[in-house]
Amino acid sequence: MKVIKYVEDKIERKEIDVKVALQRIDELEERLKCIDKQFKDCAWRLRELTKRIVIMKKRHRCMIEVIVTIVTILGGVVTLLSYFSKEKVRVTICCTESTLLTQKPKIPGITVFVQYEDTIPVENLWRICYTLENTGNRNIIGEGAQSSLVAKGGGLPLYTKNVKR
Repeated sequence: MKVIKYVEDKIERKEIDVKVALQRIDELEERLKCIDKQFKDCAWRLRELTKRIVIMKKRHRCMIEVIVTIVTILGGVVTLLSYFSKEKVRVTICCTESTLLTQKPKIPGITVFVQYEDTIPVENLWRICYTLENTGNRNIIGEGAQSSLVAKGGGLPLYTKNVKR
């Protein structure tokens, strides 16, 4: 009651211009309506963005699940293949160079004699270079319990190629 009396007293004394005050209140209400509209617009945009984010998360989660499934299947296939594949020990010997060292020269009047320890004549002396290549899928010389597969089980299966490199 005291507030109303105070306002009425001021209005009577014309300390407050009622028209100006009402106009100012109307302006503030209009501004408040504009701010409320902007707020509603921002809230709507936020809801739409949230919906998009939820959809994108679902898509990404689905893609990640597919990738994890594929990797798991590939890992299982590789494990099964390595478990059931047989290890092969195989060595391929390649002749890279062969030269007859006791070949008679093609120069007339020159004769070559080759002897072993100055007493034993050698007529068919060759210099041959070979390379050994592990073409299997198992180590031939390793470490520990598998330190020498060469000494186990009667030797290695050897395959030859006459290849000059």
